[in-house]
Formats: sequence, structure tokens, C-alpha cells
Amino acid sequence: MSDTPDPPWPIRVVATIVVLPFRLLWEVLRYLGLGVAWLWHYLVAVPVTFLWHYLVVVPVTFLWHYLVVVPGAFLWRWLVAEPARWLFRHVLRPVWRFLVHLTAPIRRAAGLVAAWVAAGLIFVLDVVIRALYRWLLLPCWWLLVQLYRWVLRPGWLGAAWVLRQLYLWLLRPMGLAIRWTAVQVHRWVLRPAGLVLSAAGRWVRDEVLRPTAEATRSVLRAIGLRA
Repeated sequence: MSDTPDPPWPIRVVATIVVLPFRLLWEVLRYLGLGVAWLWHYLVAVPVTFLWHYLVVVPVTFLWHYLVVVPGAFLWRWLVAEPARWLFRHVLRPVWRFLVHLTAPIRRAAGLVAAWVAAGLIFVLDVVIRALYRWLLLPCWWLLVQLYRWVLRPGWLGAAWVLRQLYLWLLRPMGLAIRWTAVQVHRWVLRPAGLVLSAAGRWVRDEVLRPTAEATRSVLRAIGLRA
């Protein structure tokens, strides 16, 4: 690729006359800005930060610590914490021990009452369970046993005996009679009928159908409908 051709010299002259002063002004302002920024940093920002730290922050921190925190901690310890500790040690704890000692008989009586109530409940439950077992569960069990012994078991045995006798004296003889009848019918009726029908079928095939078919083929050959 060829290089881009330079613009004509009139354009270069105009660009130099117009742009160059602005570029020089920009460079001057940029260096002036850097100098002003350096002067601002080291002549204003750093001294102000130093003065703020050592003339405001450090004194305020010192005053807060020694005029607020230390007196507050001292007052809290000697006006709240120590009186509360002394009150608990010399007033509340002895009062609590006295109340515990005073209510010991009440607590023992309450324990005895609770034990008596529990024993009474256990006794009542034991009586109720024994009564239910004796007057409800045992009679029901005895009734079920008697029902099985005198009703269900004899009924099952009687039904089994009836079914066995029915099988021996009715179902089995009927089955044997039906089997014997079927054998005799097959032997004396179905088998001879089958033999007769088989012989008749063979006779019809040999004496009727086959001669008829031969005659039909002969007629068809005679009239030219079959080769």
C-alpha cells in the first residue's frame, strides 16, 4: 500500500498558525497545574492534615478518654457495679437462702402431697385395671372359649362330616355313574356310529364322488374345456 499523501502546504501553514499556539498554551497550563497541585499538596493539604490531627483529633481523643471514659468507668464501677455486687452478696443472697430455708417445710409437704397423689392415682389405676380384667376381659374370654367349644368347633366338625358323607354317598356315586354311562355310550353308540359314518363316507367317496369326478373330467375333455 502507498503512504498517505501529505496535505497541501496551505493547509499545513494554517494548521501551524492556528493549532500551535493552542498546543503551547495547553503545555504551559499543564505544567502550571502540576506546579499548583504540588504547592497545594505540600503547602496546604499536608500542613492542614498535620494541624487537624495534632490540634483537633489528638486533643479531642485525650479529652474524651480522660474526661468521659475514665470518669464514666470509675462512676460505673463505684456507683453501679460495686453497690450491686455488695447488694447481691450481703442482701439478696442471704434473703434467698432464708426463703429457701423458710420454704423447705412447704416444699417437703408439697413433695409428700405429690407422692400421696401419685400413690393414690397408681392405686386407683391398679383397682380399675384389675376390675376390668376380672369383670370384663375374663368373662369375654370365657364366653369366646365356650362359643368355640360348643358352637364353632361342633359346627365345623358337623359340616365336615356332612360334606364327607355327601361326597361318599352322593357325589362319588353320581360321578361313577356318569363315568360308566359315558363309557357305555362311547362303546355301544358313539364308536359304532363313528364306524358306520366312516364306512359310509368311504363308500360315498369311492362309489359316488370319485366316479362322478371322473365322468365330469371326461365330459369336459370331450367338449374341449379341459386338456
